Amino acid sequence: MTTRRTRSVAAIVTARVELKTGPLIV
Repeated sequence: MTTRRTRSVAAIVTARVELKTGPLIV
């Protein structure tokens, strides 16, 4: 596991969640 990969996946997941529920993290 690479830190970059984990961060990329987390960013994508967060973006998808924000599209559905709205901004969770400011």
